[in-house]
Amino acid sequence: MSEKVFAAVMLALMALPLAQAQEFYADLGVDVDAMDYVSISGDTNYPGILTGPTDKLISKIQGNRLLEIKTQEQFTQYIVEIDFPSGTAINYIKSAGLFRIESGIGKLTVVTFAESKPIDIKVQYQIGKDSNYLYWLLLLPLAVAVMFYLLKRRKKPSEGKKEEHKQVSTKGLTYRQKQIVELLISRDKPLTQTEIEEELKIPKSSISRNIRTLELKGVIEKERVGMSNKIALKQR
Repeated sequence: MSEKVFAAVMLALMALPLAQAQEFYADLGVDVDAMDYVSISGDTNYPGILTGPTDKLISKIQGNRLLEIKTQEQFTQYIVEIDFPSGTAINYIKSAGLFRIESGIGKLTVVTFAESKPIDIKVQYQIGKDSNYLYWLLLLPLAVAVMFYLLKRRKKPSEGKKEEHKQVSTKGLTYRQKQIVELLISRDKPLTQTEIEEELKIPKSSISRNIRTLELKGVIEKERVGMSNKIALKQR
């Protein structure tokens, strides 16, 4: 074998692990029905996780149901929204990332997100049980938010938005998320997702994922205006 051929082979072998490495992302919606069937849809480059109705993700233990969604590979970023049927009461949640519970008309939603971790979500729940305690749990953050809002109303007029924006911390944010936050600070006004996309020259799917993560982290807030959403820094 000539030296040139040997060098080419060695370079190909050295590049093989890099070619195999892949950064995964996911923005998933999970629908759980009362018959224990689960459907997963959304935007991801991870193969095999999107699926139609399946009963393989839920097990039953002593009257409780356990939903498990798990991958071996690490994701640079993922957001998973799980919709449960009416009458669901959640016993506990275990997640590799952060999570929160949202309550809507006729449904209960668990939202979990993480960066640089595999998807590892377990939710134990019951259907048709008394879930008053959960409603009180959901009302507590609302009561705290109302209290802070009332305190903000008592601030002096001299305390403007720019002073509030100085308190925004970018610690723990990714490079893309810092770009979005710094743009909002510099413009000092709400921007649409399209305006952010055009200004930063970032793909639409990446903008969408990072805006949702920033919203879940409590850094920004969205307001529906006509056919678009206005993105603004959350006031402190």
